[in-house]
Formats: sequence, C-alpha cells, structure tokens
Amino acid sequence: MDAYQERELIPILRHAINTVPFYQTWAEQEKITANDIKGISDLSHFPILEKDEIRDNPGQFISTRFKKNVSTPTVLVVVQGRL
Repeated sequence: MDAYQERELIPILRHAINTVPFYQTWAEQEKITANDIKGISDLSHFPILEKDEIRDNPGQFISTRFKKNVSTPTVLVVVQGRL
C-alpha cells in the first residue's frame, strides 16, 4: 500500500509546486523544486494550513492549469496526514 500511496502522491505534490501559486511561492522561499519531491516523507516539508488562510486567499490555491472561468474552482490543498 505504501508504494501505491507514494506513486500517487508524488505527482500531486509536484503539480502543486509547479502550478499552484501558494505552493510556488512557498517552494521558492524554501528553495525546493518539484524534482526535490522523491517520496511520501517529503510531505512533511509542506506547510500546515489553517482554514482561514484558504478562505482569505482562495485564488492562491487554484492551479494555473485550470481555466479562469471555472464557476466552481478546484482547490488543491495538502493536509498533513490526510489526502
């Protein structure tokens, strides 16, 4: 099961760093690149977010790969310990 979780999680974390403004800014500040994400243990480097942080800045959590005219945006949020 761990191999499956890791295989599925790594692309999600890399996607966040590459396309989600909040995680792009965070990664730049921390000097982390998408290629630095090698395993499930790297999830521990991601910041723990509060609901208010997301509510106050929802646009920062929307991938730039999604069209801007989406009526209900898809938000990518990494919650430590849960997916």
